[in-house]
Amino acid sequence: MNIKTLVGLNLSKKKKVLIQSNGYDLNYLKKIRIKEKKNKKIQITFIGRLNKIKNIETQIYLLERLVKQTKKYHLNIIGPDDGSLNNIKKIVDNLNLKKNVSFFKPIYGDKKYTIIKETDIMILTSFYECNSILAIETMALGGVLLCTTNCNLDHAAKYGAVKMSNYDINSLVKSVKYLSIKKNSNLIRKKALKYAKKNLDIQINMKKIINFYKEIIN
Repeated sequence: MNIKTLVGLNLSKKKKVLIQSNGYDLNYLKKIRIKEKKNKKIQITFIGRLNKIKNIETQIYLLERLVKQTKKYHLNIIGPDDGSLNNIKKIVDNLNLKKNVSFFKPIYGDKKYTIIKETDIMILTSFYECNSILAIETMALGGVLLCTTNCNLDHAAKYGAVKMSNYDINSLVKSVKYLSIKKNSNLIRKKALKYAKKNLDIQINMKKIINFYKEIIN
């Protein structure tokens, strides 16, 4: 379902460039169903490679601060080990957070979509992201995403489709508490779906690309 993200051509002194995000079949994603929540804890979830650039350590330190204030938060870390798993687990052990952090192997397809939709707060704290699939999937599903400033989601944040924070733990704590309020998270979900409908629908994106090429040909 992914489409090419950058097309650039030079034609007789004119430069035509189309920058296009990945797209998803929003009609299909609407069919994803969620179960009634039984666990009363607020679930914070990361899905992706366990790599240094993902800065998952910051998520652990954020959780530590949250748990000191209240036990109602739980962090789920889902994805393949890309060199950081042992270090992450050591930090969890040293901070006595074993009961508050769960590790899972990679998940795909509808199961992943269900988790994203069900989770209270998806989190992305990478040192750098370019066209994050997790971010796109979360918005397309009407999920709640907390991201940091280098995740290149300024446009989505401008329209309220995601909640952006700097890397300071105090700022992240404030953002989590903001998103823990139901009316705030519901507003993010609503704006995320609105943003996805305008920017992430695969059918609309394909038409934009076709029109782009028609302009070049003409």
